[in-house]
Amino acid sequence: MGLSVGFASAVCGNIKRESAFSSTNAQDDSYPGLNNPEYNYRIHDKVGYGLIQWTYFTRKEGLKNKADEMNTIVGDVGTQLAYFRDETKGICNSEWRKILNSASLDEATTKFAIDFEGAGKPALSERKKFAKLIYRMMKNL
Repeated sequence: MGLSVGFASAVCGNIKRESAFSSTNAQDDSYPGLNNPEYNYRIHDKVGYGLIQWTYFTRKEGLKNKADEMNTIVGDVGTQLAYFRDETKGICNSEWRKILNSASLDEATTKFAIDFEGAGKPALSERKKFAKLIYRMMKNL
């Protein structure tokens, strides 16, 4: 996606906090842990799912459509990354541009959490901590 190390770290810090990089993570009180193969994907159930914890029905529907288009399943990591890329160019383009216009790692991490993901401020400090850790690991690669 052509991201700098800083922007990639902001995205990855948020993904780490949301799903611990588990593409089959379902998130609500009924699904503990990171891998939830028993979860039956439903568009309107308000359960966060996947790497980015898609919850809102239009975004979950988009993920399902991408899986159908790619002849895969919604839990496939490649499908989720392809859908994420589609979102940055489509329905979430303005939110994505805010992230790309950020002046710092903290600002990009915050904008991803609040504007792109819609997660709000809970656990924002944890997201920033993960983003900084990932940045320190990636900057010398």
